[in-house]
Amino acid sequence: MGALKQVLTTEASPAPTSWTWRIKTETTIHFGQKNQEPEKLDVTTKLSEEGLVIMIELAGFKEDNLTLAVEKNFLIVLGNAEISGNNKIIAEAVDIDPEHLFDAEKVTAELVDGYLKVTFPKGTKETMVTERYHIKWA
Repeated sequence: MGALKQVLTTEASPAPTSWTWRIKTETTIHFGQKNQEPEKLDVTTKLSEEGLVIMIELAGFKEDNLTLAVEKNFLIVLGNAEISGNNKIIAEAVDIDPEHLFDAEKVTAELVDGYLKVTFPKGTKETMVTERYHIKWA
């Protein structure tokens, strides 16, 4: 399985109150406030009999604060929440090993004890995502 890597690079946008993130998939994401950078996240993966499981530490975040999507071979996690009086922003693109074939319509996410758990059930080439797909909460 390929190594996880953060694939985001920061580039200040022309608008002074936002940031632009360019993901290797050529997706552009605008969010946040000036002088705020996203949190660095603790990401782990595990391959099991049911498929690929990605765990991301997101203490304090709720489902309402997060947007989850799969685009090509990337899990994209975006979030913005007020936690303990501080505004926390996250923007993470997690590389999914292209060798792992998954069923895009059965990918689920849940928040468990401060961690986001995203499960990619085994699938075939026909069940892979071909464009952006938003993940359903379990």
